[in-house]
Amino acid sequence: MHAKLYLDKLETLINRLRTDLQQPNLPFVAGEIGYFNRTNYINGVINQLPKQVPNTAVVSAKDLTDKGDKLHFSTPSARELGKRYAEAIKKLHSNGNTQCAENKNEPFKDPIVVLCFDDAEISHYTIVSPLLKKYDFDATFFVCKMPWKSPVDSVYYMKWPQIFELYKMGFEIGNHTGHHKNMTKLNRDQMMQEISYIETKCRENGIPKPISFAYPGNRADSLSQVVLKDMGFRYARAGGSKFYEPKQDGHLVIPSYTMGSTEKLRERTMYALKSLQPGQILVFTIHGVPDIAHPDYTTSAEVFTEYLQYIKEHHFKVIAMRDLDKYTVSY
Repeated sequence: MHAKLYLDKLETLINRLRTDLQQPNLPFVAGEIGYFNRTNYINGVINQLPKQVPNTAVVSAKDLTDKGDKLHFSTPSARELGKRYAEAIKKLHSNGNTQCAENKNEPFKDPIVVLCFDDAEISHYTIVSPLLKKYDFDATFFVCKMPWKSPVDSVYYMKWPQIFELYKMGFEIGNHTGHHKNMTKLNRDQMMQEISYIETKCRENGIPKPISFAYPGNRADSLSQVVLKDMGFRYARAGGSKFYEPKQDGHLVIPSYTMGSTEKLRERTMYALKSLQPGQILVFTIHGVPDIAHPDYTTSAEVFTEYLQYIKEHHFKVIAMRDLDKYTVSY
């Protein structure tokens, strides 16, 4: 197998595992094959892994012997190899904890942008995801079953196989309630029912239980925050048109700007982007690109591309909501 292809496949495997487990920095250790193997040229490829994928290591098989078949490690060598794996994973954990502490206590240099796409619009699959891949940006897609004015409106929204494809691409899938309900109008049981609807759909479609939530209409209250905390959510996004200040805002009512290409929203979007400074976090709520069903909140593909280009040219760090903890102090 070609070296680059092998490494790319290994990187994809690691990224999917980290996504499934909701641990984007999960340590990963690969091991060399025995040097007694005639095809041990693969070791040279494997040893490139730490340069390509962060928080990974490779365990050496040097000086280990086979059990006489030129294929399997001898029992003493297998024990030694196990010790090397244990030492490597211990070292990665130690380095990861040190880096985490540094991230928590030292200001991060790059301005942070969090891209959030609401309502499971079909354009998120057909237009947005290819653009995000082109610019190498991460994002969170907050999904729900939007109420239709008529059955023909179903063409404006994704189906679960398409949502699953977004997950397979490495994007975060978040919870936006089952049917885009105003959380401030629901009691505890109704909230739990709406939230559980999406959790069930995710489980049925091979998608991990969401840890990020977006309030429909960006409307939040104290009860909804209590329910979300009880149900295990780490983040919840609201509105407010202000930068996110973790110490002040907490993590279950994260403010955001609404992106758009109407005159009003375009002016507000560019104001936010131009105002963003190192050490600040800008969260965007984005609807359809374009949004045929809700033109007041549309972002044309052309203008959306301009925003992405601006973000790229100004070297902003673009992340999904699940990764906020890397850049914020513990709550």
